[in-house]
Amino acid sequence: MSIVTPLPSVGGAAEPISIELRTWFTHAHPDLRGGLASTTTNTPYLDFPGRTNNAPEIEATMPIGRTSNLRVAYFQTKGQGDTTATSDLTLFSTDFSTGDLLVTRYTLRNLRISYEDLFYPFPHNDAKWKVKTLWEVQGTEIVSSIDAPLRAVSVDSSGLPISNTAEATRWLIYPTLGMAGEYSPTKRFHLEGRASGFAFPHRAVTWNAEATATYHIGPLVIVGGYQGFHIKTSPKREDYFNTTFGGPFAGLRWEWQ
Repeated sequence: MSIVTPLPSVGGAAEPISIELRTWFTHAHPDLRGGLASTTTNTPYLDFPGRTNNAPEIEATMPIGRTSNLRVAYFQTKGQGDTTATSDLTLFSTDFSTGDLLVTRYTLRNLRISYEDLFYPFPHNDAKWKVKTLWEVQGTEIVSSIDAPLRAVSVDSSGLPISNTAEATRWLIYPTLGMAGEYSPTKRFHLEGRASGFAFPHRAVTWNAEATATYHIGPLVIVGGYQGFHIKTSPKREDYFNTTFGGPFAGLRWEWQ
């Protein structure tokens, strides 16, 4: 008679499939700046007034291997505000005069697709301490408009009216690289930090970072933490956005084991 001894487990299961909904309590606003291609003698920049609305977010995760996961995250934030031009402005190739009432609106959207691979302690995916590498693609779009509703409509040399509204869309698609660390002091309570970004000198920049605490109640997970996001579109254009958003967030996640 022989006794067969089972082999020890080599790593735990990959993270479960999950859907997370959260609200990000951020109240920053985008800043518009004149780029290297700007030729205007007027002021080419504007700090958008008002406060950005809270940003809804959705995030989905699924395992694609014993030690790797695919994460897709999306958030959107928008805001509006009024201000008075304190100098002559040229924004998105549209001229505004000192004293004009300016009504501004903006929407920022971000989509992040992330491949997460366990780096340490490979291949033991059930360890309390874990470090992951992040290989991502991020796309960000900023849609904005600036209107002078009280300004008299003028006409060009052909007699056609000149719009008092400046509108523009700026976007950025970048690969981003980063790291994530996770500590699980208990089976129910987890702490995680992650950061990723990418930049070219004198060109566009983007990064995002977050610190998260989670508490598991069966398949339901309570999520909370702090998140930051930065984008600078290409400064080689006539104008560019340079802005940083930050604030706490809270949400719920549902996991399918």
